[in-house]
Amino acid sequence: MPVYTQIKIQTVAEQFCNSIALPSGLDRVCAVAFEDNAPSWRNDQLWQAADSTLHYLIDRHRHHLAQVKGTAECIKGLLSSIDNVLDRLCCESCSQCTAPCCLVADVSYDFRDLLIIQLTDLAMPTGQPRRSAGEVCRYLGPAGCLIPRFQRPWICTWYICPVQKKILAGHHEISSDHLLPVIADIGKLRKQVESLFIDTIAS
Repeated sequence: MPVYTQIKIQTVAEQFCNSIALPSGLDRVCAVAFEDNAPSWRNDQLWQAADSTLHYLIDRHRHHLAQVKGTAECIKGLLSSIDNVLDRLCCESCSQCTAPCCLVADVSYDFRDLLIIQLTDLAMPTGQPRRSAGEVCRYLGPAGCLIPRFQRPWICTWYICPVQKKILAGHHEISSDHLLPVIADIGKLRKQVESLFIDTIAS
């Protein structure tokens, strides 16, 4: 996480903790809820603190967040435009993979993921995909991911593995010409959402 972002987030968390009466011990939970611990918010208490903090801040500054919310909704629309393509790509690659990401990759939600989920009024996921190293993603079901693409960690969408890149290169129906630029655009918009949000609530 960039130093600027980390400092701003910690400042925001401290403002939240100082603005309301918190049960004994929970003030420290909120103070670390947005620190750069890796992976972030793995235990349930920290996850809930991060969720509550974001919900409070968005509600408190809602009259000044129109541009931020609009950008988040744009991201949601772009994700929707590539959802079917990514699903088809996964169908052609993941079932034959010997080390699928859902089983072996240590994927986690970051601050931007949680922020965009909250800004677009989506239900917050139960928690990080894994509580500890070595676990299988809690959102993996018999037929694939159990949650919509909008609620998944961004890394689950932007990472196109070597096998998938090979499929894209030789596939006439699934083209990278549209997919990869949209993924790049979403990445840029996610940075904008984060910067705009932090600058708005910290000003």
